[in-house]
Amino acid sequence: MITSISFCSVAKKLILTNKYLPLFYIEDKIETMTKESEKTLLSYETVVGLKIKDEDLYTKYRESMTPLLKNYEGGFRYDFKIQETLISENTNFINRVFLIFFKNKELKNSFFSDPNYLKIRETYFSPSVESTTIIAEYERYN
Repeated sequence: MITSISFCSVAKKLILTNKYLPLFYIEDKIETMTKESEKTLLSYETVVGLKIKDEDLYTKYRESMTPLLKNYEGGFRYDFKIQETLISENTNFINRVFLIFFKNKELKNSFFSDPNYLKIRETYFSPSVESTTIIAEYERYN
């Protein structure tokens, strides 16, 4: 949130450095800067591509890890089974794409280092997945 002091200093800077700009332009810039400062983080998201080699075992992985994922304020926003990749930056074949989210990056890191998760991963994920491709990671704002 923009404070009155920073708001005033931003307004003053805009006015002093742009003294020939119309007032409505300066007001619009200030309004845009105020809106941008009010954005709040909704989630930290990762788009992942997998090459799954054992569907049944991978399903058990998802069933086992989902309750723990929820404890870390995480979940899945999208989940796709795909047949064909048209363009890829690497040679990994992908037959599953999903978006996993957490409230923030710290919770994501804590989840993936949790000893209970690591045990689930070793039991179900490792033997069921041939390759993993991180397609994108980003912070999602309102």
